[in-house]
Amino acid sequence: MLRFEKFQKPFFLFLIALMVGSFVFFGVADVLSQTGESKKKERVIGKKIDGSSLYLGEVETLSRFIALDFTDVFFSLNALPNFCNDGVIRNDLLKTGLADLLVQAYFDELKPELQERLNKIRAYRSYENPDIPFMTARFVWDQFAPSFGKEQPKFFLEKEPTLATFSRLSLLYQEQDQCPPEFVRHRLLDFQKQITWQDPDPRLEHVDLAMFGFHSTTDWFGSRFIDLSAQFILNGAKLAEMKGYQVSCQEAKSDLLRIFHDSMDHFKEAKRKPTFSFEEHLRLLGLDEACAVEAWRSVLLFRRYFQGVGKAAFLDELACRQFASFALETSVIEKFEWPSSLRIRSFRDLAEFEVYLQSIAKDKDQFGLPKTFLSLEKIEEKTPQLVQTAYQMKIGQLSAEEVGLRASSKEILDWELNHWDSLRKEFSFLEDASYLQGRFDLLERLSSENRLSIDLYARGKIALSHPDWIEEQLSLAPLVEKTVFVSRNWISLEEVARIEEFSSLLERGSLRDPNAEQALLKYCVDDRTFFRIESVEKIKEKHIVTLQEARDSEVLCLLTDRFLEEQYPKIRTEHPEKFQEGEQWKPFSSVEEEVAKVLFSKKMKQICREDLPEHEYPSHRLEMATQIALASLQKNREDSEWLSAGLDPLSDQFKMVKTESLVQKTTEDKWMKEQLFSLESEQWSSVYVPADGNISFIYLRENRPHGEPILGQIALGQEIIASDAQRYVADALLSQIKEQKSIVIPIEKDVE
Repeated sequence: MLRFEKFQKPFFLFLIALMVGSFVFFGVADVLSQTGESKKKERVIGKKIDGSSLYLGEVETLSRFIALDFTDVFFSLNALPNFCNDGVIRNDLLKTGLADLLVQAYFDELKPELQERLNKIRAYRSYENPDIPFMTARFVWDQFAPSFGKEQPKFFLEKEPTLATFSRLSLLYQEQDQCPPEFVRHRLLDFQKQITWQDPDPRLEHVDLAMFGFHSTTDWFGSRFIDLSAQFILNGAKLAEMKGYQVSCQEAKSDLLRIFHDSMDHFKEAKRKPTFSFEEHLRLLGLDEACAVEAWRSVLLFRRYFQGVGKAAFLDELACRQFASFALETSVIEKFEWPSSLRIRSFRDLAEFEVYLQSIAKDKDQFGLPKTFLSLEKIEEKTPQLVQTAYQMKIGQLSAEEVGLRASSKEILDWELNHWDSLRKEFSFLEDASYLQGRFDLLERLSSENRLSIDLYARGKIALSHPDWIEEQLSLAPLVEKTVFVSRNWISLEEVARIEEFSSLLERGSLRDPNAEQALLKYCVDDRTFFRIESVEKIKEKHIVTLQEARDSEVLCLLTDRFLEEQYPKIRTEHPEKFQEGEQWKPFSSVEEEVAKVLFSKKMKQICREDLPEHEYPSHRLEMATQIALASLQKNREDSEWLSAGLDPLSDQFKMVKTESLVQKTTEDKWMKEQLFSLESEQWSSVYVPADGNISFIYLRENRPHGEPILGQIALGQEIIASDAQRYVADALLSQIKEQKSIVIPIEKDVE
């Protein structure tokens, strides 16, 4: 057994040698490190605006200090946030717009790094749940950072970066505060828990959910932008000193301590609260206290100068109050306008309006508005589509081809080979073949498109021979709530051909006839379409439909097309220059609007002013009627002849609607603004005819003076003026900096 005393002397000699070597090595390393830092501090890279030297060390220190701030704790997992920085780049440069001026002045130098960001954004793919399409990171961003959805697609339209690229990055960088990665993760995890039928996505626990994968200011804008910002602040600090501003080192240190402790207070309730001190935190950032204090002193000088410029911009409160009392004066008005269905914008709208009037009016006044109406029976006899019954129901739809998807490939091929004559009637490109092998060969030689058409046809025919398939599939078809309009010879369901039979079933189904209800559960529209209809309710008895209802059900479109097409042969010979192309007449579909224009322009000339251009005829269709209404309502503002009472939909649709509202003189409506400036209380405006056909006029009941506090508006105005003043000073400073070449970008950081 070996004794330890035997090796004591060699062991202690080795230990002493190791300790001496360590002291020598780390001492030399420390000296070398200090020498490198000293060289950086002493290396001059340019001149500041006052002529003093700009050192590489002070630029690097300030760049390192402002590159991260307290909020980065929510975005970066790899870098330690700077708890002593309250957001210099975020608040002093980006929010104020000074950063845009900086980038504009040095865009060529920043362009390569902006191009890198643009490439990363184009290549970036945000998180998407593989099984639930709507569960994406973008879904959360669109809710809490709405600019993302508008700005992100624009990056893909840019071939190379521009100043707008930086502005978009700046906007999204500031807006990302609303949804940091962990917030996005928690929202998606909550959604995932609610979807009980789907297994959770395990990736969601660890996937990177930072916007574009950017975590820090450097990720968003590049290191050159950080260096540019640091040099701009250093020059701004020198300008502040030249203007007489002063900040002591003790003051800068006190402010740093305040920011540090405020930042730490955010972690009071946190489970993993940081335990390091102010000095330890600076060492973790790679900064000594003296350098940090000097860097922050430059920031405070810069801030005081630019904030002082902003505060010096004076906004007179008395002038603001006088302006507010005038511009924000509230007017109580009554606006008279036609229903939205009578807003005629084009000759097509005009044609639909006139066709509807011809179908329902018994006689009209001199301006072409109906005074009395035809009876329901007369209209149903003349234009049955305009007399409708409305039903509400739940309806599922299924095609025979969908049912036939259950057929196997062998069943389809057997049916095709044994029903060749039926196929040839449907598909003319098929050749005759007497033998099964020949038919098979012909099918195999078909193009994929033709073969697919034949297979679908065969599936549909096979489905018809399996009523149990149809019944089973119909029972599974999703039901949709739908309103169906039915007239004597028309129905809003285009698939239905046997209108009388189907209408009878709906009527009986609404009365809970068991036989009708059973028939509607499996209604065969034709050999290719099947309906499952449940819960039929009659929501409107047979009635004459209004203009809006006729438009909504597309009946009016069909009637107008038919009318114009019938008139086309009659009018084209009178205007061959409009409708002839060579020796051929143009097809109706290409001249539909022109046909309407020719048909109704002559009539409109009798109603409209003589000096009115032809293209404005449609929007002025009701102008003269509105003038008569204005004259009548000036005598009696409740005249029932012109005002809708809401009693009879048919007649009320040709009467004006009165709405009361409060409007300020700062309204965006140009016509309304002009009227409010010119009218006195209890006065009427003239008739207004805009291009969209919304003809109207107003009655100004009274003006109410603005009596609310305007301190918030004054503060907003002060903020806008201050921002303009700061940008003006920054622009002047940049001009001086560029003239004296007081900013160096990019910086060569290798120590010679």
